[in-house]
Amino acid sequence: MATSDSHLHEGTAGASTTGGRFGLRLFSPAAVVASFLLLGGLLWFSHDFGQEHPPKLDRASLAGFPTEIGGFHLLRDVKLDKATLNVLRPTEVLMRYYQRRAEEPPVSLYIPFFATQEEDSRIHNPAACLPGAGWQIVRRVREPLPWRGKTAYANLVTLQKGLDWQMGLYWIHSRGRIVAGEYRAKLYLMYDVFTQHRRDGALVRLMTSIASGPDREVAMGAAKARLLDLANGILPILPKYLPN
Repeated sequence: MATSDSHLHEGTAGASTTGGRFGLRLFSPAAVVASFLLLGGLLWFSHDFGQEHPPKLDRASLAGFPTEIGGFHLLRDVKLDKATLNVLRPTEVLMRYYQRRAEEPPVSLYIPFFATQEEDSRIHNPAACLPGAGWQIVRRVREPLPWRGKTAYANLVTLQKGLDWQMGLYWIHSRGRIVAGEYRAKLYLMYDVFTQHRRDGALVRLMTSIASGPDREVAMGAAKARLLDLANGILPILPKYLPN
């Protein structure tokens, strides 16, 4: 069951802001600032540490990603322009459209892979990038996905720009993990730098149009089904291209 996150933040109702007999304010501004300073310090320290003995990654090129997936077929590949690539600086990127039936809107699949994540070459959060492109996120929920015998969670977003509506499903692929939250992904990155000397990662994003018509709820349900059908098709083959 997906849980609503329409205001783009998570909170715990009724959580106490004081801590026992020490009187520590768990969510005070000073505590928040200290947490970010600590996180920043660890990221800075892990930068050089992770570069000492970077492992060789055993992965296939995204150029060989299947053109037929679970009833979907490749509609077209998209080449990103040089200006966009200069901003993103991925090691490799896949951007293409898949379609199942001619009367059904296609689904775009976007996977930028980074062999090492640096300040100028890292995963960009769609929650920040999409509004910058004029899309308003009107709803965001956590959507469960089956992953390695357990349940992982991705972000399912409903987007609007004028009269156009789209739905997107995305997550950070963090060295064998499906991670919805950006800050959790950063914590995993620090852990993997120290334990495996690895800084690789990727974003997996699927998007599709929400068909116009009098019954938008039905169209939204159909869009969500398309996204999940293609996502469930690519999940078993992702480890070949995005190493665990």
